[in-house]
Amino acid sequence: GPIPSVSGQYLFWDWGGGVVPPGQDLVVAFKARIRNQTPDQLFVNTAAADYNDDYYTGIRHPQVLSNQAFYPEGRTAVYPNPFNPGTASGGKLKFVNMPLNSVVTIYSLSGEAVRTISTENTSAYWDAKNSEGNKVSAGIYFYVVRNLSGGYLLRGKIYLIRN
Repeated sequence: GPIPSVSGQYLFWDWGGGVVPPGQDLVVAFKARIRNQTPDQLFVNTAAADYNDDYYTGIRHPQVLSNQAFYPEGRTAVYPNPFNPGTASGGKLKFVNMPLNSVVTIYSLSGEAVRTISTENTSAYWDAKNSEGNKVSAGIYFYVVRNLSGGYLLRGKIYLIRN
C-alpha cells in the first residue's frame, strides 16, 4: 500500500484513484507505535476518509468518520480541559469512553453539586450550566464519574474559562 505522509498529529495516505465497486468494502488497517507516553496520557484516535465520486460534483461530499478509539483502552477522557464553552466543539465538555450506566456529577469548589448528567451510551456532555439551566461562572470545578452497576469511580478537575 501507499506510504503515509505526516503533517503535525495527522497521517495521510493517498491511494491514487483506486475504485471500490458498489456494494464492496475497502478495509484499511494500520498499526501505530506510541513513543514517550507518560503514565497519565490518553490517546484518542479517529479515522476519516476523503473520497471522490460522480455524485458530488461542484460541492464537497460529506466526510466519513470512524468511531473514536482510545489508548490505553478503558480510560475515560474528559476534554477539552481547560474548557471554554465559547470555543469548544458544540460548546460542551465531553466525557467519553465511560462504562455503560455511568453518572457524572459536577461540583463547585465549595462541594455543592452543580449538575448531574447521565451517560448517553458511553459519553456525557456538559454545557457549563447548572441544574436550573443557568450558566455557571468561570472557575475550578470537580467531577466524579460513577458507574451505577460496577462501582467504577473517577475524579478530576475542570478548569472552566469564559471569554
